[in-house]
This record gives sequence, structure tokens and C-alpha cells, in this order.
Amino acid sequence: MLETYFSAAKMLGHLRSGPSGPYLDGFAAALEQQGDGPETALHICERRLTSAMSWPNKAPA
Repeated sequence: MLETYFSAAKMLGHLRSGPSGPYLDGFAAALEQQGDGPETALHICERRLTSAMSWPNKAPA
């Protein structure tokens, strides 16, 4: 199902090898059921990556 949103074998391997890998096909299926296209998936991934990359740089409250 993830192939609906990503076609590059290297990217698919990278995504599936991470801690969220086992859940990504279900996530892709849910996006497709909602009628969301590849642009939506890329936007969501971009937001999540940006958030994940920025939290270590934030000062403790």
C-alpha cells in the first residue's frame, strides 16, 4: 500500500526499516480510504520530520 505514495525502492526500504515501518502500510491505506493523494502523504511526512528534527534543539521549559 505504501507504494501508492512512494515509488523509489530506496525510499520504501528506508521508511519500512524505521520504528514506524510496521505501521506505514496501514497509514497509507487510511490515507487512500480518505481520498488523500500522494501530495497529502508527502506533506504529512514533511511536517512530522520537521517536528521530529526540531525537538532536540529546543531548550527545556
